[in-house]
Amino acid sequence: MNQIWDESIAFIRHEAALLVPLALATLYVGDVITNLAQDFATPAKPNTAATIAILVGTIWSIVGQLSIVSLVLKPGQSVGEALAHGGARLGKVLLVALILGVVVALALTPIAVIAIANGANPAVPETLQKLPGWLGLLMFAVLGALIWLGIRLSLMNALIVDRNPGVVDALKGGFRLTQGIAARLALVIILYALILLVLGSAVKFVAGSLFSLLGAALGSAFAGAVMTALVAAIVNTGLALIATVFLAVLYRRVRDTR
Repeated sequence: MNQIWDESIAFIRHEAALLVPLALATLYVGDVITNLAQDFATPAKPNTAATIAILVGTIWSIVGQLSIVSLVLKPGQSVGEALAHGGARLGKVLLVALILGVVVALALTPIAVIAIANGANPAVPETLQKLPGWLGLLMFAVLGALIWLGIRLSLMNALIVDRNPGVVDALKGGFRLTQGIAARLALVIILYALILLVLGSAVKFVAGSLFSLLGAALGSAFAGAVMTALVAAIVNTGLALIATVFLAVLYRRVRDTR
């Protein structure tokens, strides 16, 4: 994993002239759109336009990730060629994601039904504390299994970009690629998630506090939200770029050695 990390950083430095514009045009723009829209779409206050914006921003970010993977796996491309290649693989990636989403929903539905039958109400956190202990253990077990599934399939998108397999082959191939390295990959992903959570939250808190005051001084809360989203997206984009390149380089190493 240390070698993959070093190779990933070296690749980012060498191809910065391509990666930075691509990441800004896709990951950054998608993150800004998503963050701004989330301020207007909550479970308590549904907003159709904001929900659509979140969907558009998320899909555009996925296109960016697939394009970055394409640059890693197929050196010599232009940004436009990488975008075209990533966009061409979007449908397959979304289809697989939809299938996995159904699997997750099926796994969580019985727990949700049991929880509601026992008086749980997501809008009232206090009701969750009254649930039976065994239900909490079951929920953690299911969530743990789903997280492990995500780790085992973490190289699947790179496989789709590289070889464009069928849906079933993509799922099987994703599992095969992480065989023997899943535990080490899990540690890397957990570390990355912690860094993203801590650094992202800190930047958003500091920037949010500062720009909220500035927005209030300007008489526009929306202006403060925009400035916060623009700054927070810089950190998110940088971390997403590193993670995407890392997984693509790892995929390439595993592909070439098996």
